Amino acid sequence: MRCIRYIQIIRPHWKLACCLLSFSALGLAAPAITALTWQQKAQNVCQQLDTASKAYQQNNMQQAHFNATMAYFQNYDLNIEPAARKIFQQGHIFEIEQMFSHLNSNMVDNPTPQQIAAIKQQTDALCQAIVSDAKNMDAEQLDYPT
Repeated sequence: MRCIRYIQIIRPHWKLACCLLSFSALGLAAPAITALTWQQKAQNVCQQLDTASKAYQQNNMQQAHFNATMAYFQNYDLNIEPAARKIFQQGHIFEIEQMFSHLNSNMVDNPTPQQIAAIKQQTDALCQAIVSDAKNMDAEQLDYPT
C-alpha cells in the first residue's frame, strides 16, 4: 500500500525518483538524526517547499520538482511521518501525502501568475498542516527517531 502511494507521488518524475530511491537504498540520502524538536523538523520541510515554490516561480521545473519530491522523501517521510502515525489516524497521514502528490502534479511548465500563486498557496497550506502536526507531536512528547 505504501509503495503505491510512493508511485502516485513520483509517477510524473520517475527518473528522479528512481535516482533518489537508489541513493536512499545506499544510505546516501538519509540525513543524520539530531535532537531537534518536531517543529524544527517541520521547518526543514517548509524550507524545502519554499525553495520548490521559488524555483517554480522562476520556471525552473527540474529544481521545483526535485525540491518538492525531496521535501516529501528526505524530510517528511523519513523524519516526521513514522512518528506521526503514532498519534494521527491513517486518513490524516494520507491527506498530507495527497497534498504532496497534488503539489507535484500541479507544477506545469511555463506557469501563469495564477498558477504560481496557486502553487505558493498549496506549499503554504502544506507547511501549515505539517507544522500543526509537529506542534501536536511535541505536545505529546513523542520520542525522536534514532
